Amino acid sequence: MDKTKVKNVDVNTEANVNIEANADVEANANAEANADVDANADVDAVEANANADVDEVKAEANANEAVDIKIPPTTIDIQNIDGLEYLFTLEDASINLILTDPPYIISRESGMNTHYNTVKKNEENNVEFVKTEEEWIIYKVENNLLNDAKKENYMKYGTIYGKKYCVKTNYGEWDNNFTIEILEQYIAQYYKKLKKGGTLIIFFDLWKISILKDIMEKYKFKQIRFIEWIKTNPQPLNSKINYLTNCREIALVGIKGAKPTFNSHYDTGIYNFPLQGGKGRFHPTQKNILLFEELIRKHSNEGDIVLDTFLGGGTTAVACKHLNRHFKGCEISEEYYLKILDAIA
Repeated sequence: MDKTKVKNVDVNTEANVNIEANADVEANANAEANADVDANADVDAVEANANADVDEVKAEANANEAVDIKIPPTTIDIQNIDGLEYLFTLEDASINLILTDPPYIISRESGMNTHYNTVKKNEENNVEFVKTEEEWIIYKVENNLLNDAKKENYMKYGTIYGKKYCVKTNYGEWDNNFTIEILEQYIAQYYKKLKKGGTLIIFFDLWKISILKDIMEKYKFKQIRFIEWIKTNPQPLNSKINYLTNCREIALVGIKGAKPTFNSHYDTGIYNFPLQGGKGRFHPTQKNILLFEELIRKHSNEGDIVLDTFLGGGTTAVACKHLNRHFKGCEISEEYYLKILDAIA
């Protein structure tokens, strides 16, 4: 055999061996590199998961911290004092919501007022011969009477609602002495005492509501709106000869500045609630507690300060206690003031 050829074969074989060795080294190097990459990827994945777990723990801690935030216990401050005097003791821009029901300037003597006085006098004297239609039915059954035609000395109230919800039309000095000029002084102070974005809700006589609106506009209240309380059990005043005139009451809502609290949407501002009755009613113009609770929910938040300078039956104060709002208010009548204190005790 040609020695030159043998050498060439040997050289080629050696070259092939070197190539294979280099290939193995390169393959091993690539494998190690890939292994390092995979290892690094695993480390990154572990770190990412760890960071995600930390973020989740932090988020949960923040959520728990938010839940644990507590609103301070509500405070109820009620004074036996004139409303304007009380307003002058308050800081300006300190109130979130004013919900109030001033005298309507409507006192008069009438048949309804005579009926009210008769009912209350007879109840106080425990007069036996005064009964409602419902009470007469029970009385006749218990006493085996066919009719009461011969009971001429007995007085009937009509239905039980005529007795239970009898109302005054002469409300005394607190209404007789109140004037539009005095009302304007209140509106001026209300604006000062409200925070920016605070709300005034004020009930007033339907036939004088335009006067109230003009006064509110004069003192820069914005977004003035009507809301209406439909009484589901109104007084049957002249009900047989005309439409009921006292089946609803109107209030105006006004805002100081802009961006008020309003926890509602697509709201008609029409509320259907009965007259406040039962033992909880002790003031002639006392508003329904459910009505005031709904208004307070919509126009304030927990921990806000609510004001009423004409407390009357104390409805605003009681509603604030139920809803975790701070309350400030006053009632000029000592009689009603003491009853309010009992109601919120």
